[in-house]
Amino acid sequence: MNVRQNVYWSKEVKIITIIVTAIFLFAVPNLIKNIGVLSSLALTLIMVTFAVCILNAPLYVTIDKSRFILKKVLGKVVIKHDDITEVDLYASKYGSIRLLGSGGFFGYLGIFSAPPLGKYVAYIGDRKQTFFIKTQKGKTYVFSCKNAVSVVETIKNNTP
Repeated sequence: MNVRQNVYWSKEVKIITIIVTAIFLFAVPNLIKNIGVLSSLALTLIMVTFAVCILNAPLYVTIDKSRFILKKVLGKVVIKHDDITEVDLYASKYGSIRLLGSGGFFGYLGIFSAPPLGKYVAYIGDRKQTFFIKTQKGKTYVFSCKNAVSVVETIKNNTP
């Protein structure tokens, strides 16, 4: 049993990503043209931010008989079914506070906090397709993908 679902970007994420990328593309040549200490620092910050967001962008989730896997552009998040203590759909009624990460640039990525989950790590393309996973180690993750309802049910059916 292998289930795979793609992570789709909401219209909001697409718009934010396009606008921020356009600003980056405009800013980089101007910073290079006027190279100085401040320009070099700004250019470095822009390039690092761009790279971190792209490399952490979620692509798809896979569920096999023993693991949940989120594939990112670079790397993956792997959670064994035996480590999962709770999984369910997630719709924050309170809004989330971004502690560190991206609020829509290549997705909602990073560390966020919101009641009732508390602090969590997010890999979200569309906030309307979200679900959370809590682990035995006390970590909480929020993911999104197409058919989140069936993904949650599949995980529940494979979690002891």
